[in-house]
Amino acid sequence: MTEDKQLDSVNEKKVMKNDSNQSGSSHSKRMFIFVLTGLLVVALPIVVFKAVHDWRNLKTLKAELSSVKKQSSDLAILKNRIASYKNYHNQLKQLMEASQQSELGENFWIDRKVEINRRQINRTEASGFLEGVGRDENSFFKTNMFEIKTVQAGDDLYKFREGDANEVQLTMDGVFFTKIKQ
Repeated sequence: MTEDKQLDSVNEKKVMKNDSNQSGSSHSKRMFIFVLTGLLVVALPIVVFKAVHDWRNLKTLKAELSSVKKQSSDLAILKNRIASYKNYHNQLKQLMEASQQSELGENFWIDRKVEINRRQINRTEASGFLEGVGRDENSFFKTNMFEIKTVQAGDDLYKFREGDANEVQLTMDGVFFTKIKQ
């Protein structure tokens, strides 16, 4: 029995050691979990703040990207318009140079304002006047307004008949250009 008691006492010591080892291991596990929980509690608001901040930055960057895309599109349209304007400007410049070479510019012409208001002239004068206005290469008439009508009702404007009045009424407004001789 002494042996049994010794065995029991050894077994008790082993059980106590195991209990103290388990209790120490359990305590360190609890400490680890407690420290880890504390760290997570502290880290959670920081992570949430960082996520919200990054989300706001993402929205801002998306808005900036949209703005840059629109500006890029506007720039492409503007470049096309500039190219069209340059083409137009070159054509206009060539036309002006050609008009200067052909002596069609305003420096080569004298302009006179002509206003005739309801003037009665005979048909022969009217015909000669109309045929002579702007018929040669050194003069032309730019008409703003022109009206010719018979003086008497029933007269034919285009074909003179016996009994028709020999006069017509002429109203004309415009500019008469004459080339300067050099």
